Amino acid sequence: QRPAAVILRVADLLEFQERSLRRAAALSDEERFAAAVSERGLPVGPADMARSVDLLLTNTRLGSLPGCAPAASTISGVKKIAGRSSRKLAKSELLQMAKQFVTARAQLDNAFAALTEDEQYQGRMLVSALQAAEDERRKYDEEESARLAANPTEACARAADVERDSVAKRRKLGQRTSAKELSSEGITNALYG
Repeated sequence: QRPAAVILRVADLLEFQERSLRRAAALSDEERFAAAVSERGLPVGPADMARSVDLLLTNTRLGSLPGCAPAASTISGVKKIAGRSSRKLAKSELLQMAKQFVTARAQLDNAFAALTEDEQYQGRMLVSALQAAEDERRKYDEEESARLAANPTEACARAADVERDSVAKRRKLGQRTSAKELSSEGITNALYG
């Protein structure tokens, strides 16, 4: 991908995460847990945040993009904040992380502004095309879900097909697919013949 597109996409993601952290900070611990369990909320555990930061920085290679090293360092600070907590993140820690994301977005804005006008334009066009493709996929998924909800028999058949296909692909890759294959005897046989 082009650096401009990566910068724009990461900035959007950071804005989403900042809003989610601020929303989570506004909830009580019980409300935050209930929201995460019901999938309405962001998992706000320290390990989740550290993993999220690692994935973001690794997958985007943000630190290697022109002018983005400061933003990558600021985002890494979220991991340090999360590391101070053993089990649950306090409201103050959630807000500190949100502030880190705001700072990183400002740093990304500076990096984006330092790119040439052509690079900026190409990045915007690519992000627009990616967003259109994601919107189309989301629309298809919603329509497919509605169609399958109206026909439970077909939904069950499709689920069985997906499971069979998944097992076949895992076997092709040499992965274990059943409890028997994952038993200590199955593992011993797989390792030692």
